[in-house]
Amino acid sequence: MESQKTQINNAANQLEKSVDNAASNEQQQPARKSRKLRPFAVMAC
Repeated sequence: MESQKTQINNAANQLEKSVDNAASNEQQQPARKSRKLRPFAVMAC
């Protein structure tokens, strides 16, 4: 169970990093992008 939790947390962190990178890469609509992608990061947890 512990290792599973760690794996899930790592995946969530990586997802958030990729979301942040995408937002910084496309600064035209960062708020809209992050709002759409955030739920997926939350669902991963």
